[in-house]
Amino acid sequence: MVLSKFFGKKSKPAKPTAKSPGNTRTESVKPGVDQWLIQVRAVDPKQRREAMAELARGLDEGKLTAEQRLQLPAAEQLALNLHANTPVSDVSDALCVEVARHGFSARVRTAAAGLVSDIDALEQLLKHAKGSDKTVYRLVKTRLDDHKHEQQALQSRVDHTRRLVEQLERHAKAPVDPLYSGKLRALVDQWSANSLYADEVLTERWHQAISDAQARIPVESDIASSEPEADTALPVTEPGGAGSEGVSFAEANDDATPDVESTEKDPRRTQLIQDLWHDLKDRLDQADPDQAQVRDALLYLTEQQHQWRQTEQSQRASREEERAFHQLCTTYETSLNALVLLIERYGPLADLLPAIEADPAGHDAAAHALDEWLHSLDWPEGEPEPALKGRVEQVVRVHHDQLAEHRKQSIQAVRQARGLIRRCQGAINDGHLKRASGLLQGIRDAVVDLKPEEHHGLFRQFEETEQAVEKLRDWQSFAVLPKKEALIERMRHLLDQSLPPEDRARQIRDMQDEWRMLSRGLQNQHQALWETFHDLAQQAYEPCKAFFEEQGKLRSLNLRQRQALADQLGQYEQLIDSKGLDLKELDRVLTLARNDWRRFSPVDRAANKAVQAQFDAVFQRLRDRLQGEQQVFREAKLAIIEQAQALLDEPDSRQATEKAKQLQRDWQQAGHLARRDEQALWKSFRAICDELFARREAAADAFKADLNAHKAQADEILAGMEAILADADPLASKARFDDLKDQYNALGTLPKADYKKLQDRLDRLNRDFQARCNAFKVQQQDQHWQALFDWNRQARFDCDSAEAATTEWQALSKIPAPASGLLSSLPNWQSPEADNDALRRKTVELEVLTRAETPEADKALRMELQVQRLTDGLGQQVDQNDIDQAVVAWLATPASNEAEFDALMSRMKQARQTWMTSD
Repeated sequence: MVLSKFFGKKSKPAKPTAKSPGNTRTESVKPGVDQWLIQVRAVDPKQRREAMAELARGLDEGKLTAEQRLQLPAAEQLALNLHANTPVSDVSDALCVEVARHGFSARVRTAAAGLVSDIDALEQLLKHAKGSDKTVYRLVKTRLDDHKHEQQALQSRVDHTRRLVEQLERHAKAPVDPLYSGKLRALVDQWSANSLYADEVLTERWHQAISDAQARIPVESDIASSEPEADTALPVTEPGGAGSEGVSFAEANDDATPDVESTEKDPRRTQLIQDLWHDLKDRLDQADPDQAQVRDALLYLTEQQHQWRQTEQSQRASREEERAFHQLCTTYETSLNALVLLIERYGPLADLLPAIEADPAGHDAAAHALDEWLHSLDWPEGEPEPALKGRVEQVVRVHHDQLAEHRKQSIQAVRQARGLIRRCQGAINDGHLKRASGLLQGIRDAVVDLKPEEHHGLFRQFEETEQAVEKLRDWQSFAVLPKKEALIERMRHLLDQSLPPEDRARQIRDMQDEWRMLSRGLQNQHQALWETFHDLAQQAYEPCKAFFEEQGKLRSLNLRQRQALADQLGQYEQLIDSKGLDLKELDRVLTLARNDWRRFSPVDRAANKAVQAQFDAVFQRLRDRLQGEQQVFREAKLAIIEQAQALLDEPDSRQATEKAKQLQRDWQQAGHLARRDEQALWKSFRAICDELFARREAAADAFKADLNAHKAQADEILAGMEAILADADPLASKARFDDLKDQYNALGTLPKADYKKLQDRLDRLNRDFQARCNAFKVQQQDQHWQALFDWNRQARFDCDSAEAATTEWQALSKIPAPASGLLSSLPNWQSPEADNDALRRKTVELEVLTRAETPEADKALRMELQVQRLTDGLGQQVDQNDIDQAVVAWLATPASNEAEFDALMSRMKQARQTWMTSD
């Protein structure tokens, strides 16, 4: 089959055996301008930029003639013209974009970017400059933003004009009242200022509505005989004519009011004016108004105007009252409308005002818009001003002050930079590299906040100074002659190396670049070394010539394959005309054809033009047929996109995402389009789905944030409870502890993963705090026993006589009842025959009674006493009286060794404490 290429195994294009080494010249070129004219066409961008920099230097020095400039490509000619500040005209945007992307200096790139006018070209340049050229990016971004704002303002005016026509059409159908003619005149005044933004359809609708409105005035005014006679003629002319001039509020309904002007002010009209001012103040002090709120305000204004006319039926207003009311109505309407337009363009005032204060230069347009709004807000003296007016006045003042300071700093920075440049050039002339490098860094710091487009001369001097410092650094770091000799040796060594042609050519080109860098400023020196180096380069490049021959054969082969592909595609077109169309097959054929066409490269550009035209024509015809057949699929997928768009208004994010999943399944069943069209529609559909899923994730994140906030509050509460646990008097802190526990119980939902741990922590704190409270109560109740213990030890070892011990006994505030006879044991404690065995036995007995732990050394004695209790028939029931008697018996037992007594007393106290704290 002729088209087996499309449905069988793909053929692979021939692989090149070598890679072009670029524009390396084999013939000898005289160093100088001619050399840079050749080098400017190099493949390597770095080489082209260096060549252009040298040509620019030659242009400044008068070495580059006009004939030589004409030999350059168009982009390079434009770059040199911009460098020399030569006026240019009739330059394409594509050429300016190319120079703005690849210009050899920042000043040239910036100037080229300023010449681009096409919006698509500016957007393309913005993408390229992002992250690579800050100056160009900032310039293009500013121009695109200005264009966007202009388009938004124009669209706003067009929308306002359309609403004006709709308002007139409604007015033409409304009943005639005393204000009918005045409202019509007001609409005519607004039309005169906005008619330029109306198309033919809107203009036709306007004139039709005007005719309808004028036709109704005499008819309905005759019917309404009880009302004052309305105007029967209204001058209406084309926009800009004499009939479109402004009509004052007082003139709008002169024949609806009495002819006699009153010199006294009507209190009703005075109250109307005050109410309107107060209403405007309240509306300005509220949140940012929108169009709906402005419409409500204008309806309220219309009602007040109607009430004003009713007051004039009995007494005509004075000129002063008319002027005051007209000023108020104008201020009321224009201030609200202007504020809404300002908010729509620059964002909410709550964000805009702080942004202007933080960055005045970046919000210059917004600050000027606010300033104009302040001038339109003609607020009378004596009336309370809205808070917004004072806030805006403050921001505008700050904006003016900071811009003045910014300009002052800019002038100082320019002066500082120029002084540093002069000092740096002097250091370069003296050969002081370290000093010149330090001054160069100072220049960079001085110009960091300056814009190149505003200081062309300064940045040009900076670039020249920077290049001079780099040259001085190279000259002082290495000796030029040894480096050239080293390059010759490297080139001679390359002759003996076996390398792929592309690697060999690249090394030759790199060494030639190094030679050029070393020869800057020294073109007339080391001529013998240059000739040796050039001859060696010619010899080293000899094996690469076969590479270009292979490249030529490869281009011819690829061209033949492209011709065969175009012919086969034409045959396929004829085949589907006779046998019918298979959409999936056609899509696959087009994809394969496009991929194979790209694979068959490189080719000779001139010879490829005719083949390219043939291929493009057939490919486009087949693509048009495919798109026509896929229109049904397209409409189905567009309907799915509309359904997905409607889900954005679904309040339930979970339900919306479930429906979006179903729409994704419907998408898979809706058929396939061409790859590019499929990707474009899928991108739109996927963006909506991503937004829906993002909303669901945002809701889940908000719930998680609430859980984390509750957990943080729980941790804080528990930390407070732990701090209370360490208080010396837990009973005094019990109210605070209970309050924290109530706060914990009032918290919302806690994270599931942390709930048990937090609850366990709370339970543990409750138990520990209750135990502390119980222990503290016991401690308070046990103070008399503790004082008795202290007296017992003091009487044994610290008192000089029995009389002193008795005195201390009597000084005790209260003696426990079981120990009332303990004083009689005082003589036994001084007995020299006393030992500690009896006291130890009493200690173990007490530990048995209280079930306290006994040291390992007394385990045997404890077992003996337990057996004896069982033998004596003593039961396990022990009460407080038994413990008190055992303690008193322990206190009455003599002891001789003070240290051992202290240890046994400690065990006795521990055993007693164990009993008192047990349940």
